[in-house]
Amino acid sequence: MQDLRQATRKGKKRAANQGELQKKVDKKGKKIGDTAKLCGQIDRLVEVYESRSSANSLMRPLHLGSSIAEVIASIAKLPGCEPPSELWLFTTCLFCSAEKREMFATMKNPEVQLTWLKYMFNKEQ
Repeated sequence: MQDLRQATRKGKKRAANQGELQKKVDKKGKKIGDTAKLCGQIDRLVEVYESRSSANSLMRPLHLGSSIAEVIASIAKLPGCEPPSELWLFTTCLFCSAEKREMFATMKNPEVQLTWLKYMFNKEQ
């Protein structure tokens, strides 16, 4: 326990010393306020978030056949889903979600697609 307390004290002292040094002067020898320091830290957080978001979007695989135009064209060919049927109108709202479009596009059998659409329609009722 004593070792843990000593390590904690040393960590706090080290952090306090670094904070004092950062507060005192910037690169040009001017004093830095807490507000300026906080703004800098927020800017760094935003940069990290943006870089991770960009990296994540680049890593997502493209799912061919799951664009809105492609799934709506597929739906129009299913019996009972022709425009402007109630089921067709429902799917235009359902497929605003990319995940649901991908799920539909993954199902290659038209009968399975139709059954799934009817299931989703009834689930919403």
